[in-house]
Amino acid sequence: MIISMKWTEEQKMAIESRDKNLLVSAAAGSGKTAVLVERIIQTVINEKVNLDRLLVVTFTNAAAGSMKEKIQIKINEAIFNQDANYSFLKKQLRLINKSHISTIHSFCFNVLRKYFYLIDIDPGFRVMDTNDSNMMLNETIGVVLERHYEKKDPDFMRFVDSYAESRGDSSVSDIVYRTYKILMSYPKPFIWFDDAIASLGIGENGLDDTIWMVIIKDEIRKFIEFAYQQIQFAMKICPQDMPYMEALTRDYENITSLKTDLSSDYEKFRENIRNISHERLKPVSAKKKEIYGAELIDIIKAKRQLYKDVLDRIVGFIPHKSFRQLADEINEMYPIMKVLSELIKEINSEFHREKLSKKCLDFNDAEHLTLKILEYEEASNYYRDRFKYIYIDEYQDSNGVQEEIINKIKCNNNVFMVGDVKQSIYRFRQADPTLFIDKYNQYKSENELYSNKLVLLNRNFRSRPEILDFINDVFQNIMREDCGEIDYDADSFLLSGGICDKKENCVEINILEKRPDDALDEELQELKTSQIEATFIVNRIKDLVGDNASEVKYKDIVILLRSAVRWSSVFDEVFYDNGIPLYADITSSYFDTMEIKVMINLLRLLDNTKQDIPLLSVMKSHIGGFTIDELIRIRLGSPKKDYHEAIHHYISICDDHLSEKIKSFLRKIEDWKWRSRYTKLGSLIWEILTETEYYYFNGMLPNGNLRQGNLRLLSDRAAIFEADGNTGIFDFITYLEKIGQSYGDMSTAKLLGENDNVVRLMTIHKSKGLEFPIVICAGLGKKFNMTDLNDQIIISKKCLIAPKFIDPNKRIFRETLPRYASKIQMRKESISEEMRVLYVALTRAIDKLILVGTVNNFEKWVQKCKEESCDYYHIITKRNYLDWIGIVLMNHCNDRYTVNRISITDIETINNKNIPDAYTTIKNELEKTIIDNKVFSLLDKRFKWKYRFKTSHSLPGKITVTDIKNISLKNQYEFRYKIPFMQEVPLFKSKLSGFTPAEIGTINHAVLQLIKLNKPFSKDYINEFVEGMVRKKQLTEEEAQVVESDKILNFYRSELGMRMLKSSTIKREQPFILKKSVGDILQIAKDNPEESVYVQGIIDCYFYESDEIVLIDYKTDRAGDDRIEELIDNYSTQIRTYREALNALTGKRVKESYLYLLNISKAVKID
Repeated sequence: MIISMKWTEEQKMAIESRDKNLLVSAAAGSGKTAVLVERIIQTVINEKVNLDRLLVVTFTNAAAGSMKEKIQIKINEAIFNQDANYSFLKKQLRLINKSHISTIHSFCFNVLRKYFYLIDIDPGFRVMDTNDSNMMLNETIGVVLERHYEKKDPDFMRFVDSYAESRGDSSVSDIVYRTYKILMSYPKPFIWFDDAIASLGIGENGLDDTIWMVIIKDEIRKFIEFAYQQIQFAMKICPQDMPYMEALTRDYENITSLKTDLSSDYEKFRENIRNISHERLKPVSAKKKEIYGAELIDIIKAKRQLYKDVLDRIVGFIPHKSFRQLADEINEMYPIMKVLSELIKEINSEFHREKLSKKCLDFNDAEHLTLKILEYEEASNYYRDRFKYIYIDEYQDSNGVQEEIINKIKCNNNVFMVGDVKQSIYRFRQADPTLFIDKYNQYKSENELYSNKLVLLNRNFRSRPEILDFINDVFQNIMREDCGEIDYDADSFLLSGGICDKKENCVEINILEKRPDDALDEELQELKTSQIEATFIVNRIKDLVGDNASEVKYKDIVILLRSAVRWSSVFDEVFYDNGIPLYADITSSYFDTMEIKVMINLLRLLDNTKQDIPLLSVMKSHIGGFTIDELIRIRLGSPKKDYHEAIHHYISICDDHLSEKIKSFLRKIEDWKWRSRYTKLGSLIWEILTETEYYYFNGMLPNGNLRQGNLRLLSDRAAIFEADGNTGIFDFITYLEKIGQSYGDMSTAKLLGENDNVVRLMTIHKSKGLEFPIVICAGLGKKFNMTDLNDQIIISKKCLIAPKFIDPNKRIFRETLPRYASKIQMRKESISEEMRVLYVALTRAIDKLILVGTVNNFEKWVQKCKEESCDYYHIITKRNYLDWIGIVLMNHCNDRYTVNRISITDIETINNKNIPDAYTTIKNELEKTIIDNKVFSLLDKRFKWKYRFKTSHSLPGKITVTDIKNISLKNQYEFRYKIPFMQEVPLFKSKLSGFTPAEIGTINHAVLQLIKLNKPFSKDYINEFVEGMVRKKQLTEEEAQVVESDKILNFYRSELGMRMLKSSTIKREQPFILKKSVGDILQIAKDNPEESVYVQGIIDCYFYESDEIVLIDYKTDRAGDDRIEELIDNYSTQIRTYREALNALTGKRVKESYLYLLNISKAVKID
């Protein structure tokens, strides 16, 4: 018999239950894999079931391999214990490699190879790499679109006009690609899609009963009820004689009326909530304030403000048109979506033919063709008889197609499903957690007479009890069915399964308080936050690891991030500077690594030497070995020639060291070109890497082993490319370019051994299934990513298809009823997913859990968290993990956890203490080892050398005028790496929900820039001109609606405006680039007057008066008279730069400079 181990009662039930479909809800760390393996082993040994009569579906190939290994170990243990079934067990060992323990895709490919004849495919097919499949799909989309362009079908052209951008039709291809990928997760994708599109043909009378209105009304009802509770509470605590009572009573009447309208007449509700008015609270006298108390007054005002905010949110997420208008807009999109459907079908057929012609299939084919085969009873009956039991691991990550495949081959009571819906975090890969949730609810409600059973495994054998308590505290308060898809109730609680001893400070909560800088855009704010957190974490790790006697090793620590975008490189740099080994297990872009860029450019050069950019890239690299000065000398010799011509011209007229260097370089290029004719490409790449020592050079750089791994991958990829029957450098380069363009990339090399003593950095998704002694969850204040809500077409299981309304002629975009509903539903689903991601992160920790998040103002954050609660409204509207955790800590934990407040000053102080004085350290070492005073003096002099331009080396070569006032020594880093804002074309984006103040300002700015000045100014003239801008596509109709004609007219009728109109020379939107000394910008750099920087900008307006210049800068800041001094201070540097630029540009004196504040129609003179 096999060696028995102690199982919990729940685990025994999961292992031993038979004759039922079993759903095992296995919480994190509950030993689900051990239970699954034990159940398989007992089935094999006790029931004498051969391994090849079991189907075990795993999520990854690695999991399948691990499970086979564990089963093999268990069988060997049974044999070692001289089990009576010796020969039978020996047979099972032989069957392990033939067993059906695999991913669903591996199983499907086996089905296709067995029953290929049923659907007429070649059994010798090759499984396509995902990148190859995506590349072929994109090519197919291009071919099909081109075919339709030639036909010029009106419906197709309208579809293209609706979704194409002015720069091309790439957005059309993107929509088709994304739609195709989403549909492939449905069992019958094209039937489902046609049915979804058919729903757009509904009339106005049927709208109120659609799933869209059900979702919208349900959300309104929750928000209205919450608003109602706020007013109820405010009235309950408000004294009857308080002046506030009158307004509160009116509010109560309004909210009660809205509740009634919502239940009986939505159209009436829609009108009333838009037109609702809130009476001002009457002032409370000083005497009454003393009686009532400031705290009571503040609570009442806060509750009322919350009530108003909730109603404003409702106005923002509901449609404001009649059912007739909504139906008309949906119907308008019906034929456009029909075009999309027909395109998808045509692309699918073409794509399938192309794959079959190349004898290859992809992973989508594996599922859909298997489903097609299983429609035949011959195949489905075979597998139904073949598998006595079916086991599905990680069931929460299944999708609809995979579920249908299992349904085709299962019996009534032979499916064992194990997983944890709280760890379902792959919705972006079309995983469908509702499959698990529906079964969970169904099995839970059924009694023993049914053939289905639910088993709960909630004992956690991984984490310390203190960590489990914290996890339970968080999720029992935030995870709920209405916004988290499941209730974190008593059945979900994590119970300690093994560790009993108590330990202090197992959970550490660190809130970093940074100095807010409004001048930095969102990307730079995030960059700054990542630096702060990385620095704090470095110091914390130094404390944890301590000296050599510490039990904590670097490899015990993992840093988890929700997303590593823009963060991993910062952590890399900070850790490297502090001497802490860090391995970033991040799927970064292979083609963006410098070593691969250089090698691809070298291949481009071998294919065609007349390419300047690849040529310069290779010459400047270690392979070419040319310095910047040498490259400049070559260019100066032929300033007007292409660079590849310039190098030949140089060697023809010069006979010097550089000339010989160029000749040597060209000889190498020609030699490699010649060898490429007869040498395999993979071998040639490797020969170049070793001959030039570029491979070894990269090994000496930071993360050298990773760089070398990337180079080996390039050589291997070239070998695979040729093994597939392809040849030639040009085709290989084209292949790599297509991979980069096909929504995919090759991952960088992964080079980490199990025992390497390094700190790991990975995304939470990568950490799933792993555990670590110390887990640091960083970036908890980072906003959730909700960009999917802005897709042009939203496709979802519940809301079907939701396109925007588009009028391609007028370029008008509006939200449709399906989109309003889809956004509500998708936000809920995204919030649910974020909860599960957080759950996965927190449950990775064994001994210590360290939370790190950043806020602008700690006290305000704490106060805000205390004022809020874990109700539906506050949970669904939060934008990051830190706010969820904060609400729980401040309201539901009774001070059980300490929240550490850490200022940026504390971090800088600690960090400075930890950095050793490098010069002193080196000098002390040299004094011990060097006896010769001359040698010591020379080395001492070298180490004391300081770079002259140290203060300005990180300043960018070119900055904008706006940046000047923001640059200081402390934030040069941010400006050096400023991330440009990507502006869509056309310039102004149409919105149904209105424009931000900044956008309105930009629109008015555009009118001031373009309006003709040769006619008398009046409001009618301005409005007429704006209408002309709409006709010329310079503005959309919606943008024209927010043009503030009155304020523009006020400017031209002002004294300054009339002076301008009288001038014979008026210039608007004057661009300039001005060369300035770094010392003028950075005071500490004044010692380096020859160091310069270029400043670029655009001057709004200037005009001449008596051969002198008057400068005007329009400002749309929402400011009153009380902020004028502040605005002068903010913009004086900018104005001085404009004056200097105009003086250099025109040679004329700027006699006066003005800020014109459009918002208050006032000219402010700047001296």
